[in-house]
Amino acid sequence: MLDTMPESETQSPFDAMVRMADLTRRAAAVSTKVQSRALAQANGSEYALMDASTLAQAYTAYWTSLALQPQKLFETNLALATNLSAIWTSLLPLQGEAKTTPVKARRFADDSWSSDQFTRSLRDVYLSFESAMSALLDDLPVDDRNTLRVKFFTRQAVNALSPANYLAANAVARNKFLEAQGAGALDGIENLIQDLERGDGRLDIKTNDPDAFQVGVDLATTEGEVVFQNELIQLIQYHPRTEEQHKVPMLFVPAWINKFYIMDMQPKNSLIRYALDQGHSVFVISWANP
Repeated sequence: MLDTMPESETQSPFDAMVRMADLTRRAAAVSTKVQSRALAQANGSEYALMDASTLAQAYTAYWTSLALQPQKLFETNLALATNLSAIWTSLLPLQGEAKTTPVKARRFADDSWSSDQFTRSLRDVYLSFESAMSALLDDLPVDDRNTLRVKFFTRQAVNALSPANYLAANAVARNKFLEAQGAGALDGIENLIQDLERGDGRLDIKTNDPDAFQVGVDLATTEGEVVFQNELIQLIQYHPRTEEQHKVPMLFVPAWINKFYIMDMQPKNSLIRYALDQGHSVFVISWANP
């Protein structure tokens, strides 16, 4: 949970209850689809981003490697224990005003992470644990598939444990929650449900406003037409913008992850329009959406 959160309007307790009831109903409906997808991924009938057997194999290799390096494991545990001891000692009343070391992590930039002993201790314990895990990961073999898997998923798990992600520990988020009377939390729940509804049970995170642009109106306005199509592509030929054109036509093949209009966003920065203005005959492939 970031300390820089969008502002949420306050709401009355009644409005919050009505909204929560609606979100509960929608969550119950989408949870059935989530369970169906999870079951399909578990039995292999649907693609899964994380393959459990492959991941288990990677971590087995990782722990086997650590077992062969007892000195490294001992040194890492000793460093972690020393850091934790210093953290707990700083909380003792006899220590007086604790000295705080500046933290570069943006998620802990707010003064509340240093001014309050409890949140400071949570922050420091987490950073010590993160440092210890990084030390173990850095010694893994380079250019190894299992190493890449272990590093990626371990860092995701460690990042998820950050106290900045939890309302009870994040003073900034907690204050905003109280100021908005919980509206921000309901906004987050609604965003999650919308993502699951959009993906029909799969987490389809919205990265843009789907209503912000309309193709052919304020996006991809260069005139053209589909001259060929099959199950894989549509071939678009654009109307010429000069009286004469070069003999050899120009064919643009965008990457599969991009729409064809990545090269025709607006007239002022359209590569397709520029090529047409230079007298080229332009064709563009538009990949079918799987």
